[in-house]
Amino acid sequence: MTTSQTSRYWRWVFIVLEAMLVGSFALCVLIAPHFGWRGPFASPGFTMVHGVVVAVAWLFLLVASPFFLRSQRGVALAGLIIALCGLVYFIVTFV
Repeated sequence: MTTSQTSRYWRWVFIVLEAMLVGSFALCVLIAPHFGWRGPFASPGFTMVHGVVVAVAWLFLLVASPFFLRSQRGVALAGLIIALCGLVYFIVTFV
């Protein structure tokens, strides 16, 4: 892979992970309570897999984003902000 293909690959990784985290947060925290949706939306196995994938994506954005600030400035900064906002939200909510 050339540098531009590698850069494009990492850019799309960040975009997909950011969209997944923002979508999950919006659905589960902002939208679901207003419509009376409670509990998991699918089978327990699927819910567990979704939780693990979201946690890994959040950890990746939190830990790896600072390393990509030079090469992927915009999407890495957005990923870091999304991860930090999620962390602050859950600390304030559950403490």
